[in-house]
Amino acid sequence: MNDMWATAGNMIKGGDEIEQLVCLDPNAPAWNHGDKMISWASPQLSGATGAPKCLLRSVMKMAFGPMLSMDWSTQAKREANIEKLRVKDAADPMMIEQFLLQVEDDSKVNLFGETTDSFMKNTKKLGKKAEMLDNAALLVASKLEGLDEATAKKFVERWSFHLPRFTGYVPFVMPKSVKIKIAMFDRSAKWAGSIKHDKKKYAVMQGFDRFCEGGEAQIEEMIFPSTKLPADNIYAKGAFMSKTFSLHYRFMHEKANFKLIEDKIFVPLGIL
Repeated sequence: MNDMWATAGNMIKGGDEIEQLVCLDPNAPAWNHGDKMISWASPQLSGATGAPKCLLRSVMKMAFGPMLSMDWSTQAKREANIEKLRVKDAADPMMIEQFLLQVEDDSKVNLFGETTDSFMKNTKKLGKKAEMLDNAALLVASKLEGLDEATAKKFVERWSFHLPRFTGYVPFVMPKSVKIKIAMFDRSAKWAGSIKHDKKKYAVMQGFDRFCEGGEAQIEEMIFPSTKLPADNIYAKGAFMSKTFSLHYRFMHEKANFKLIEDKIFVPLGIL
């Protein structure tokens, strides 16, 4: 969602006209200094782990604290911050695992071959943090035909650091003329975080209305029915973070869900 909003904003500033924005299952409101990130993500973590929301909010504040205290105001500063994070943390195994799971889901290529080890254990075999990102890129490039290592490295690095990159981004306010359509999986079930949407739109909980000239009235939200993660689903192979946010990945990657998106959104809009 961060990329889409920023791209649309730059296009409008450049003189382009945009009639409609379609945002599919936004789930990481890292923008605007991540001010809605913890309140949105902690219920989902609580639903997946059973841990109290208050505890998870405290843990998330500690985790995001260093990123939020950095100055992200210019391109040069953003790149310097990414390098600092890269040197300090190199790569978060959970982020690398999520990237590899999505690659395997889309490509249907078994990245690690026949193994009885967990996906996370195999991810950690890619080396220590300082080596993991580079080795993940090498693994993906070696398994996917036509993908070179340099491009794979850009992909995995972009995914690994996409949240901190957007903490300093204050979203462009969309003119009233731009119609905003946001489609999301239902997260009201306990296992999905018990995030109710009957009185308040998910989009409002994530702060979208603040960046629409027409406020909440400018947003059309569509809630699609969700199902608990099946035991044989690829994201069930992941560690708890991958399982926690599996609804988002399934919305974006599973063919059955995308067919629903086509029928309900893209076809009526004349996009497909």
